[in-house]
Amino acid sequence: FKVVNDTFGHSSGDQVLRAVVEALRRCTRAEDTIGRLGGDEFIVLFETVTSSTEAEMLGHRIAVALDATDVVIGRGHRLSSSASVGVAWTTEPVGLTEFVARADRAMYQAKRNGRGGTWMAQDGDEPRRRNDAPRRRDIIAAVRDEQFELHYQPIVDLTANRVDGFEALLRWRHPTDGVVLPRRFLPLLLESGQIGTVGHWVVRTAVRQLVEW
Repeated sequence: FKVVNDTFGHSSGDQVLRAVVEALRRCTRAEDTIGRLGGDEFIVLFETVTSSTEAEMLGHRIAVALDATDVVIGRGHRLSSSASVGVAWTTEPVGLTEFVARADRAMYQAKRNGRGGTWMAQDGDEPRRRNDAPRRRDIIAAVRDEQFELHYQPIVDLTANRVDGFEALLRWRHPTDGVVLPRRFLPLLLESGQIGTVGHWVVRTAVRQLVEW
């Protein structure tokens, strides 16, 4: 995905993202939730999945749908997409952060197994271990102490050789872990109910920076 942005520009990258979202919508239902974790990583929360077999089939359906998605960008350049899909399934009470972390680990296992694959994590597949994501109380402190910051990435029109705008990238400067990317802290923001507060902060900060420029 980074190659698409760097080679063809962010508008082409956005076009690819829209095609991915449309493919995901075609293989989900109205009650399911589609979200973007950042970059080219998406998450889908399926409601009313009754078995691990059904969960695995849904993951496979997503992989097939994305593998069949072609996008024409720029001056007729055709791009083919594929995805490594990690599926998490549980019958036990699991917090959102841990559940997303399981899916994340499954996704990386799918990547190791080869392009376009699917891997499913179930209860008992791996020993319990401390989630490497920062803890929930850390995210509360981050909101309180204003530990978040925005990094601005220029959007360049290579044809006109000019900067058309900037993309605001949210980062968390953790006191001990350093810069933390959204994929690690967005589940915590959702779980703690702080996502709206941080979202408003992002908008205010970006607008203030725009005025200063």
